[in-house]
Amino acid sequence: MDTDTEGALPVFNQSRYPAVYRWFLDMRKFLAELPTTETRREMDSSDNEWLTQIRMHKAPTYAPLVPTPVQAHEELDAKNGLLPGMRVSVAPDDTGRDNPTFGTLIVLSPEEIVIEPQELDSKPLVDVRLHFPRTGFVVQPQRSSRL
Repeated sequence: MDTDTEGALPVFNQSRYPAVYRWFLDMRKFLAELPTTETRREMDSSDNEWLTQIRMHKAPTYAPLVPTPVQAHEELDAKNGLLPGMRVSVAPDDTGRDNPTFGTLIVLSPEEIVIEPQELDSKPLVDVRLHFPRTGFVVQPQRSSRL
């Protein structure tokens, strides 16, 4: 690690940030003790309990949002076809834009985009909502295939 370098010491040190420094040392120790290869573990009957608990979880019908000082642009979003319940795609506006995430729009705020992800081949294991920052991501109505 480069925490002992001349530039890092005045910023990141034990006296300035004792709790963060302690966490950093614990994390470094934990990572050093990890095995260097992945071990595959097959699911057995003891795994069913946690899987059942996860499947029973239901995402809230509302989406808790980051508080913002400005109101949502509901009229502008509606003009752009971005209404709750619509199928949308969300993608970064730089790298990764060719691989969007598809889903149903739950809520849109000046800070966040919240969608329920589209099911692929089968029903997902859990009921989830995906939150994306509004800045740096593009949300648009999902276009249907022309084939």
